[in-house]
Amino acid sequence: MNNVSQADRKSQELVCLLLGFLVFFGSLVLAGFYTEADQAAYHSAYNILPGMGWATGQLAYESAVSSAERVHYIVSLLGSTLEIDKDLLMSVCNGILAAYSMRLFLAWGADIRIAAAIVTTNFYVFVLYFSAERLKFGFLFLVLAFLSTGKPVRMFVFSFMSVWSHFSMFPVWLGAWLSGFIAKLERGELRPRSILLKFAFPAVVVAVGIGFESNYLLWKLSIYLAGRESLSFTSLVPVLILLGLSCFYARKLFGPVLSFLPVMVGVGILGGSRLNMLGYFIFLYYGLRANGGLNVGVLATLAYLAYKAFGFVSNIIVYGHGFP
Repeated sequence: MNNVSQADRKSQELVCLLLGFLVFFGSLVLAGFYTEADQAAYHSAYNILPGMGWATGQLAYESAVSSAERVHYIVSLLGSTLEIDKDLLMSVCNGILAAYSMRLFLAWGADIRIAAAIVTTNFYVFVLYFSAERLKFGFLFLVLAFLSTGKPVRMFVFSFMSVWSHFSMFPVWLGAWLSGFIAKLERGELRPRSILLKFAFPAVVVAVGIGFESNYLLWKLSIYLAGRESLSFTSLVPVLILLGLSCFYARKLFGPVLSFLPVMVGVGILGGSRLNMLGYFIFLYYGLRANGGLNVGVLATLAYLAYKAFGFVSNIIVYGHGFP
């Protein structure tokens, strides 16, 4: 929301708030239909947590959802202990994610209609709202981190929380770190304090975090590797298309390539699906800056993902989950 008048800024913030409420109410309605697959496990975990201590609850949670993302566990533990309805709690989180995502897209220069379409009709966003419940918190903190640009401490905290919420967010941050480092190096903007605060310190913290969570990460990696299909070039096609579009709209090669590189490596090792979703949001960073997103690349992907979202919602209503 840069370079706009105070009145326009307030109008945009009001639209963000209204769309947040719209997503909240829509999520609350649709959540009543989503009772199978992922949500069956999430509801099971949520319902057994009240009255349990931290350690006992964590074991029960991990057994129910077959994973161990800490932030989702903490939210589930607090919500269930306070006897907040799970669908209500997650719908509130969806509304918050939608409102702040709108703010971020507008800050990136998006036309307000494009930003609204992304948070209300996009398949990948709908997956975050309903299926990828743990990944949702990773994206929420990702959005908050990008909105904290210029406030390094706050940005670092939100970045850490994003990766801690779901390790799939790590390729996004690694790509942003690489492209940011090289861009500042090319412009001669790297000063000793800047290197220490924005690059060296985060790198050390990430390394320590990976070491601390090494057992969990190796376990998670083994699950991904066991479940992925054999590597083929076709698994890289979606992210390569998004990379090509990003280079075109950025009018440069090096920055987008560095941003996408960790995601492409991840796709090569683990397969597409979730990592293609990450690639799409990296593409939005570049695509929304070109004429506010009113360009062929953004509009075409929006139309395609809106079509997929329609099928996803239909599946929820008919089958009780999005991927029958």
